[in-house]
Amino acid sequence: MKSNKILYTLVSLLMTTSIWAQQDVHYSQFYTAPTYLNPATAGAFNADMRFFSNFRTQWKSLTPNQYKTITASFDAPIRPQRGNNFFGAGITFFNDKAGDGQVTTNNFSLNGSYVIEVDKQAYLSLGLGIGLLQRSVSFVDLYWDNQWNGETFDQSMLSGENGFTDKFQVFDISGGLYYFSRIDDIDLMGGVSVGHVNRPNVTFLGQEDKLLMKYTIHGGADIPIPNSKLNIVPNALVVLQGPNRIVNIGSDFKYMIRPRSQRLVFNDEVSMSLGTYYRLGDAAFFTARFNYAGLSFGAAYDLTLSDLSVTNNGTGGMEFFVSWVAKLGQSGGISMFR
Repeated sequence: MKSNKILYTLVSLLMTTSIWAQQDVHYSQFYTAPTYLNPATAGAFNADMRFFSNFRTQWKSLTPNQYKTITASFDAPIRPQRGNNFFGAGITFFNDKAGDGQVTTNNFSLNGSYVIEVDKQAYLSLGLGIGLLQRSVSFVDLYWDNQWNGETFDQSMLSGENGFTDKFQVFDISGGLYYFSRIDDIDLMGGVSVGHVNRPNVTFLGQEDKLLMKYTIHGGADIPIPNSKLNIVPNALVVLQGPNRIVNIGSDFKYMIRPRSQRLVFNDEVSMSLGTYYRLGDAAFFTARFNYAGLSFGAAYDLTLSDLSVTNNGTGGMEFFVSWVAKLGQSGGISMFR
């Protein structure tokens, strides 16, 4: 148990000091956290407001202090009285806790966008995110080699470790482009974003260790099958951050309990869906979702397929989300998020 605790400690610290471990937290249901994925999605929908929250937990079989991540966001369009172009604004928060050192990352980001109508029911958005990134670590449950007394670790002994700081905060800037449209009842969406544009310094060791820039490409669609109550909802994600990469691809399969009304332009559909996805070289994950007139909630579960499955018995992460897209006025709008 003690040797395992040392291993978890080293992993937690390496997450903040090695470029090979500089990888941002991510969700399997990436498409349910749009503003976390790309600041250009802020307000880029035709309703009055939107809220979402995601929660993920993983590595329970590897450490008693599981890795836990939660995200919450609120955003809305700001529409002028004239013209079809508009602004979007919102705030996104995420919290991540990792391992026995409880390495905690908080990020508060203000997101803004300008959305241009490029064609009928087709929009292009340019966005910017300005965030405050905070990190902290707890040394209470950590053991060091100088505390080994020959039989066990004795925390009353001096660790001999100096020059550490247990917390810091830096500014974090991101930007992106986003496109969404409806063509013959087919919803299309996709975008690109760049995170950590200013390369903030992130280290507990009192030296320079700049956070790697993150490049994200994402896309999806909602495609009704003619003469059927079924829709195919494919999604894809590519994230590159230094030597690290994430590639997700798959699809939800949606059953329309109550199709979107042809008389109302706001999305009042009732539906449920199941999905299957693959994360390249890592895991397969499965999703379930229920939608009721703008309110959605769902879950996902990962099965590890990489070499790590030998250690964690194939168990991966459990994930939940809830979102709400609301239209409060009399005139409707088409929600471009499923």
